Amino acid sequence: MIVTTTPADPYPITELAGPVREMITSQILITNPLKTAVNIKSDQIIRDNDYVLIKPDSLILIPDSEVPLEISYRPLLANNTINSLITIKSPELGELKYPLQLRGTTPQPPKVLPTMIASLGSEKIVTYNFLCYIKKATEFAIKIEKFSESVIINFINSY
Repeated sequence: MIVTTTPADPYPITELAGPVREMITSQILITNPLKTAVNIKSDQIIRDNDYVLIKPDSLILIPDSEVPLEISYRPLLANNTINSLITIKSPELGELKYPLQLRGTTPQPPKVLPTMIASLGSEKIVTYNFLCYIKKATEFAIKIEKFSESVIINFINSY
């Protein structure tokens, strides 16, 4: 008797598309066709993009079942498509490859910061919040103009 094996058919592409700086979430189903439970640890789930988040980070697949794996992505650039891959390496199930297509769409118009108005000689404090979505240290510079003088304040994100 001759047994011939071939690689499994590729899984369909999971598309994660949404407005820039908004979290996009989808699910892929992991199937266990075996009659025994399969434990998949976090080091067996490999992603090739650091901006793709996976929950839960470990799975226990009971026999003859499907378990959803939640995938999240926050695009940082509009009209930019990235092809990515999630690979699950299990001794029992083999190597499962799930292709992803990550795409950012044009965001809604940004909120306009309120204008700071103060009477001559008075003091006014206005608080502004800035969100940074980059996963590495970044330096920001804000320029505040006051009559003919200008002051530059530097903010450093130490993620």
